[in-house]
Amino acid sequence: MNIKFYNLGKIKETELDLRPMTVIIGPNNSNKTYIAYSIYALWENLGDLHIRFNGKQIERNLWSLPIDNCISLLQTNYSLKNAALGNLENFFQDSSHQLFAKTRFGLTLSNEEIRQAIDRIVATKVSLRKDQALSFSIKEDTLSVQAEGYNLQSPREHLIDSALSAVICQTIFPFPLALPAERNAFVLIYKLLSNRRYKLLKETRRQIFNSRVSNKKMELLKEQGDIGYPKPIEDFLDFLTDVEMAKEPDTDQEFQKLANDIERHIQNRNKVYLNPMNLGGKEIRVRVKKGLDIDLHNASSSIRQLAPLLLYLRYRAKKNDFLIIDEPEMNLHPESQAKLLEVFGIMVNLGVRILITTHSPYLMSHLNNLVSGTLITPKILKDQAASLYLKDSRAFLSMNQVSAYEMRRNKLRSLKDEDYGICWDTLSDVSSDIQQKYFEIYEKEEKIREEE
Repeated sequence: MNIKFYNLGKIKETELDLRPMTVIIGPNNSNKTYIAYSIYALWENLGDLHIRFNGKQIERNLWSLPIDNCISLLQTNYSLKNAALGNLENFFQDSSHQLFAKTRFGLTLSNEEIRQAIDRIVATKVSLRKDQALSFSIKEDTLSVQAEGYNLQSPREHLIDSALSAVICQTIFPFPLALPAERNAFVLIYKLLSNRRYKLLKETRRQIFNSRVSNKKMELLKEQGDIGYPKPIEDFLDFLTDVEMAKEPDTDQEFQKLANDIERHIQNRNKVYLNPMNLGGKEIRVRVKKGLDIDLHNASSSIRQLAPLLLYLRYRAKKNDFLIIDEPEMNLHPESQAKLLEVFGIMVNLGVRILITTHSPYLMSHLNNLVSGTLITPKILKDQAASLYLKDSRAFLSMNQVSAYEMRRNKLRSLKDEDYGICWDTLSDVSSDIQQKYFEIYEKEEKIREEE
């Protein structure tokens, strides 16, 4: 999936090939987060697109659509050229109305991506009303839609289009979840920010704040305090609240096992869990050892920063999710960073799409290791996995699954090399420069001594 960005912050024009694992490295203030959050905004807008498929009715409750026709229609509708997002300034909380005034996007889907999305909806059921549903199947090159408990007549063809649009759109553009750089702090105070009064106040003031009001009124509003946060952060706070209110985990066992692996290999067996409170609701606690549980704010910074990921894996993670993580390496030892990247590799192979922004040379170096596995030979791959920290061959990724970019001079530069893997030098250049400064300082001292 190719995404083009125009006039985004300081970025005049650049493009990105979004893969199951996409990594962006670059210096501070280089617009990496703008890229990540803009993709988040695109997903939220494109997931609601309605497409007319005009299927052919074969029987009373059976419709068919040639897959090639579906692909053509989806490409036509989703191949956006210079498309603008009207609510982007709202999304980023830009009260100046200038930062994203000229921002545009281009999006192109490949045949393969669309075909994979259509393949994934097989055996999916879409509920219409009570005891009424649509199910999908594929035979040869035809997509069949079966109505159950409902008599579909020609005047109601729009139900087929609506249901098919919804399920395919949700497959191609699943609702994203961002783990923002501020997660370490927000996970401690989300309850203070998620009460009903705050939400009502925030929504009302936002409507005023994002309208074009006089400078005098704007100054008055600013005196009253902040109106909220960019939408990815607000959605993250809502995610924490939803997890707290959930009666049961809504995720696969494989993801829950992966959360256990993080606690065992990265958190020294400290377990993060939700503890019911006497007055209702739950609180995040950390079990240090049997008989000793502590509040999250008393835990190490690494445990706090990983807590949202653990909650995601235990309570929400599903195949076809899209997870955006800003600087996952924060507060982690280099070895723990490498272990976490292996966790991401496993998540990708379990069906979760991941986009990360980073400053870490350890993540980039280990990413190159993970694309070096011999995926076509299971026996060799198993032997190679013995060299990984988690010893799990599922952490290996093919080059086709990965995109890696360096943000340089306000442009994304691909770091992929089919012969050498992931070739990056941003941080190695800094390391060399620091080493060179040592020799310069030493030589200047020697020169002064010689002159004396």
